[in-house]
Amino acid sequence: MKKNKQNIILTARDISAANALINFRKILKEKYNISVYCEDPAYNYLKNKFKCIKFKNKKNELEKIFNKKIHAIISGYSSKVKKNFGVDEIFIKEGNLKKISTFIFQDYPGDFNFYLKSHPKYYLVVNELAKKITEKKTKIKSINVGYVFLKKVTKNYIISPTNKKKILIAGQPTNNLNYIKNYFNDLTDVLKFYKNKFNFFYRPHPAENKNFKIIKKIFNENNILIKMTQNKILYDDLFNTDLLISINSTVAIDFNYLKHFLKKKGFAIYYINNNKTKKIFKKINLYSKMNFAKEINSKKQLDKFVYNFLKNKLNFSFQKNAFNKTNLNLQNFQKKINTIINSSGI
Repeated sequence: MKKNKQNIILTARDISAANALINFRKILKEKYNISVYCEDPAYNYLKNKFKCIKFKNKKNELEKIFNKKIHAIISGYSSKVKKNFGVDEIFIKEGNLKKISTFIFQDYPGDFNFYLKSHPKYYLVVNELAKKITEKKTKIKSINVGYVFLKKVTKNYIISPTNKKKILIAGQPTNNLNYIKNYFNDLTDVLKFYKNKFNFFYRPHPAENKNFKIIKKIFNENNILIKMTQNKILYDDLFNTDLLISINSTVAIDFNYLKHFLKKKGFAIYYINNNKTKKIFKKINLYSKMNFAKEINSKKQLDKFVYNFLKNKLNFSFQKNAFNKTNLNLQNFQKKINTIINSSGI
């Protein structure tokens, strides 16, 4: 008699989590029945890739979802910058109440959303440093699955024919207008001296409100032309980028990943101009400590960096070997979740 498949729920509302979810679904769908519940921006990103149900958090919605036996829940992590909680935190809490094995994929080391006061049974982390930090902070067991939010590079990219180098500024999910004005006034105070050396582009964060008009106005006041990129696919933007600027975006990891496999040069920097900026995002910049980007904390440092970048005087050792074990770690996780589900007695 053929044994019925066990049921696993996947959830996401963040784009990094959505990309991780794609990989979790891929390795688990042959052995398990997979149901996917999402909120925007993850829902909008995933809805045309496979069956993805939009979670609306309506009365009795959870009761209907959990009216069958669920054996595990794997959710993404979403910060509290824009929204305090959502589908991920709700499903993890419900799963814990029902004694279901729960997992949260954490793309930023040591970060978690504890708004609903319910840690998962396991955190899924990107590397051993993240495992150490998370277990110390939460006392929750962590499993290293690698950089599963990265997408496989399959496209044959063509280098854009231009004499100018490209700067891409990656947006962050904030609606704090004072932060935006302060940050971009500082940034343009330096970049205006190099406006003839670069083409400038801005890529909004999927959870960011329409801040580009304000940003464009600040650039225009310094006689700098900046365009909002029209590319829907992140890697299409990153391939021809020479210098990536953000505060602490995971885009820096995608940038290094693309460079590593396509053997392309480029630099990423985290420009964190003051303590207020750090306070808004409430994070120490571990990605810079892991050599995914160079952290810069003042206009003077930024000016020196851009000058040396143009003079080809930089010799910064960026992360090269971080991605090699992700496939192996993901396969090991597949074995571990089988063991966890079968030993849970659910």
